[in-house]
Amino acid sequence: MKEFSLLLIGVLFLAGCGSPGVEAEDAEADSKESIQEHYSEFPRDSSFWEQAFSKNFESDEVLNGKVYGGIIPHHLLVKDVTGSYFKLLAEHTDPEVVVVIGPNHFEQGYSILSSKYPFKSLFGYLEPELSIINGLEKNGILQINEKVFEEEHSITSEVSYIKKLFPEAKFVPIVLRVNVKEEDLQAIAEYLHQNLPEESLVLASVDFSHYISADAAQFHDLKSIADIESFNYPEIQNIEVDSPNSIFTLLKYLEKRGKQDIVKFKNTNSGYYLNKLDFKETTSYLWSYFVEGQPKARNLNTKMIFPNMKMSADEAISLLKGGENRFFRGVDEIFYYSFEDLSVESGRFFNKYGVKHLQEESPLGNADYILGKVEGDTKIEFKFFFPEKKML
Repeated sequence: MKEFSLLLIGVLFLAGCGSPGVEAEDAEADSKESIQEHYSEFPRDSSFWEQAFSKNFESDEVLNGKVYGGIIPHHLLVKDVTGSYFKLLAEHTDPEVVVVIGPNHFEQGYSILSSKYPFKSLFGYLEPELSIINGLEKNGILQINEKVFEEEHSITSEVSYIKKLFPEAKFVPIVLRVNVKEEDLQAIAEYLHQNLPEESLVLASVDFSHYISADAAQFHDLKSIADIESFNYPEIQNIEVDSPNSIFTLLKYLEKRGKQDIVKFKNTNSGYYLNKLDFKETTSYLWSYFVEGQPKARNLNTKMIFPNMKMSADEAISLLKGGENRFFRGVDEIFYYSFEDLSVESGRFFNKYGVKHLQEESPLGNADYILGKVEGDTKIEFKFFFPEKKML
């Protein structure tokens, strides 16, 4: 609301409504207090939103039938991919209510929060669905905290897309802190299932892998997506996303409605998107739809292979399970293997084994090499390794 505050001050002085002092300050404070609205990201920037809707990326998988849920990023670097996702979405659904569930990035306030204010965007006001929000509040499932929604981009980043493509839809924003109990997430899903109209859309606004290289992020995403598409609840809290709670709540809601078949639109990361494969820290993204049907069978297994280890298996497993290094989150199995017969060529693309060389720090400095490998029944395979480095 900073832009509005500056504009309001200018109007007061031009109109001669008081002088700088306690009386003027009180009047300004009262005016701010009466403003009951939030803003989308870039609410006045028409060129930004023209770019967001300028592309027509095709879906990686064919979308048929009505869409009831989805997963989208809130990182606006990839605004044009998200714009394409929403345009295709609008061809398959016309919701009365759109619910967006995302992380409470600043960990402020109660564990589950919502807003009753409309959100102003370039395309008009996205109005709240107060019957749902009031019901969630009345049942003690969440609390209202308008301050948090002034800058919570997991919500504000999605507002313009929703208003542009679904101009008549009402809105329910929900943000979750890290410490929400599973029973409370279940309560959100159950209430939404019992009370949302049939023509509703529930979206999880989450970004995936953070702070690792593009190739390592891809390794993580394959694992995360496999757990999501199979509704593998025991592993959801271990997937590499900024709000596992948001994914869990979405999946529980979709399970209750029998809309568990995932259709993947795109999966990429900022390194690949910008063609900057030398980035050491990237953010990755998944755009997906959920349609009527059953979840897919989990057919992916992640393996970390430590060749020529100079540390014990117990030490490696301890580091793996400790969760302090993002690279190791969610790995299923650890193997040990000799690479004496593996001849690595120079350059970025590699040998007959399909191994790709990455110039970055090895998470395990005591290993000669670390090879990450993901295999699936669909013959998807991804490999990479790190050259020997000392631990920091």
